[in-house]
Amino acid sequence: MILDATVLIAVDRDEPGAKDLIEAARMEGEPLRTTAPAVAQVWRDGSRQARLSRFLPTLDVRPFTAEHISLVGTLLRHSGASDAVDAHLVAPKLARNHRRSRSLATGCRHQGTRRAPGGI
Repeated sequence: MILDATVLIAVDRDEPGAKDLIEAARMEGEPLRTTAPAVAQVWRDGSRQARLSRFLPTLDVRPFTAEHISLVGTLLRHSGASDAVDAHLVAPKLARNHRRSRSLATGCRHQGTRRAPGGI
């Protein structure tokens, strides 16, 4: 599950809905992820954000890499949105899918096969 700044703020405020969401994800065995920019959006002072400070080490926090710059920009252009932090929440997964698609396409060319129109 990918957590945005809204969920991180709810955790920091000890809101019941956040607890329920996180507990449900953990019961399903779903890893909890967020991005460094989402954390930066909510982080102000660790001494005053004790809940958030304790929660962050339980997350897989993804960095904002150079590879994500053009991907996030492209997402924003196509969606008409303007929030790079929100777009970056999905960028790491899209980057992995893009690498996988290229890898599969290359493999198919080497085997003399072609991908079906519209993807794999």
